Amino acid sequence: MNKKLAGRIGMCFLSGIVVGLVNEGWGIPNDLYEPLIYPISGFIFAAGVLSPYIRRDKWVGLRALGLVLVSTLSFYVAVRLVSEVMDADYNDWISFTIASVAGAALVIGPVVFLAPVRPSTKLFTLGLVAGLIGGPVTSLTLPEDLPLTAIGHMTWHALIGLVLYFGTAGTRGKTL
Repeated sequence: MNKKLAGRIGMCFLSGIVVGLVNEGWGIPNDLYEPLIYPISGFIFAAGVLSPYIRRDKWVGLRALGLVLVSTLSFYVAVRLVSEVMDADYNDWISFTIASVAGAALVIGPVVFLAPVRPSTKLFTLGLVAGLIGGPVTSLTLPEDLPLTAIGHMTWHALIGLVLYFGTAGTRGKTL
């Protein structure tokens, strides 16, 4: 494994661990804590997984803010989809898979424009595969206590990191 890939996957794992820790709540009343989970988790995901793909130009700050907002929205939608689909008495793994695919699409689509990276069939196909794998894996680890919660987040972060790394291979530096 090359050093760049190892470093990026390491950052994905680290961001997954931190998001797992953040999502524990730590005894803070839920009505105070829940609104903070999404932006904090979105920031951590954007920093650990998406930031290597941001073009460093005069718009880097706005690009980074956009990726944080996209990450926050992705996490929020994924959590809401799981809670809504589970209320409909679907199997857990089905609801987590639906949420995972939606989350991947909500991240990868905007990354094409915000980072930006060149869109490709490979990128979006790998994103779909990551969503299909990430959902069942996450359903096995959530909602559980640490360390399983962190393993679910680590897996999803690493899958998206791999999608971006391999899905943009050969197109880095090229944009829309």
